[in-house]
Amino acid sequence: MSPDEIEVAIQGAFDGTLREEDCLRLREVLKRDPAARVLYFEHAALHQLLVYRLSRSHPLDTARTLIDARLKLQNRRNVRASLAVAAAVVLLLGLALMRLLAPEPAALATMEVSAGSRFTVQAPDAGSGPSPADGLREGTRIRLDQGSLELRIRNGSRAVVLAPAHLRIDSESRMTLYEGTAWFEIGKDAKGFQVVTPQLMVTDLGTQFGVLALPDASHEIHVFSGKVIARSRSGLKTEEQLTSGMARLCDPAGRLKAVPLLPESFLSLLPAHPPSTLIANGGFEAGSPPPPSNYGPYATAAMLPGWRFGSDIVVMRATAEGHPGYGERSITILSSTADNQVGFNFGREGRPSVKTVSLWQTFATQPGRKYEVHFEMGAIFFEPTTLEITAAVHDGDAPEGPPDSPPLASQIARRASTDSNGYNLPVKLSFTASSGSSTLVFTETSEHSLSADPVIDNIFVKEVP
Repeated sequence: MSPDEIEVAIQGAFDGTLREEDCLRLREVLKRDPAARVLYFEHAALHQLLVYRLSRSHPLDTARTLIDARLKLQNRRNVRASLAVAAAVVLLLGLALMRLLAPEPAALATMEVSAGSRFTVQAPDAGSGPSPADGLREGTRIRLDQGSLELRIRNGSRAVVLAPAHLRIDSESRMTLYEGTAWFEIGKDAKGFQVVTPQLMVTDLGTQFGVLALPDASHEIHVFSGKVIARSRSGLKTEEQLTSGMARLCDPAGRLKAVPLLPESFLSLLPAHPPSTLIANGGFEAGSPPPPSNYGPYATAAMLPGWRFGSDIVVMRATAEGHPGYGERSITILSSTADNQVGFNFGREGRPSVKTVSLWQTFATQPGRKYEVHFEMGAIFFEPTTLEITAAVHDGDAPEGPPDSPPLASQIARRASTDSNGYNLPVKLSFTASSGSSTLVFTETSEHSLSADPVIDNIFVKEVP
């Protein structure tokens, strides 16, 4: 029964007009509803007053008394309703004032990004993301599509994260790394800090360590100093305490398997960026030094910060025997700066897919402005062939890989085995930007490169009149 129906039923009960079935319903309501019982008692008091006055008064006085009593009850109800409304208004105003005056939740971390990084920050209330200078609160999510970032956590800990990455700051003592490469230095008062990936949980016991959570790969923990407790999150849920110099891979069954320590897979500092070029790390020197290897180790995010790349891209500085340059043993080639070079090492028959032999980076531009791209291209041969690298500039970002859209401009750099091992003269590519960002892509487009590799170095982009 509604409040109005309850009051009508109570009045009918005292007037003797309430039907039997409605009387039974009213009785059940009065049993379970305290407010209905209060209303019943008010009507009962009114009824008693009326009975008493009617027994002692003149008929005209009796009518006046009945009217006065009804008005008195009505006024009491109006006052109660007004007080309820006023109380509700005061409560709402108080809540609004508390919300206005309440301090913002304390920031748990601050963030700094390297030049050329592409990222998004999502606040826990799903609002628009803050700038890197703003504090990051509990529950903040960060997606890093290109480049690197450094997090400084309030407890004194520090993390350097390399793209591609997706993470969430769960609390001052816990972070979820859904994907990415991250190096951690835990503050002396922050022991117990946890890093959680879909496959691993790492609990710090006072240390420096790195976590590799790459897509479609087993996740890894590498301990550089101190110790941690590593536990797989599925399967056998193996747990092990690891100390300095130890590394483990979490296999699909949940076992922790020993793997070589790879400090070159991580960065402990953000890479420097020369202000003279719009491209980040165009000389390939800003990352971890590649270990000596014939035809170079395959690139990692730490070796090529700022760049996105396919699975057949390598970075090389010296051969396994220590000879500087790109190649093997003492047969090498050097760029004009005689330092790190990027090779396109497909190493199989046929023409490779575009994404596996591409290197790309998105950078800021202004619509209608003109720009120049400069780079060096070389090649090393062990059979007669012609190698080529296609440089192309596309409008906009390319988070998923080299774009399929027609480029704003492109240039093919070729070198034939008849030209011998070595580098061509620097190549220049000009374009006019269409929007606030452009993507530079280098792709090997050789027909055959089984026993020959093209290489590039010293890329820079500048605005021109």
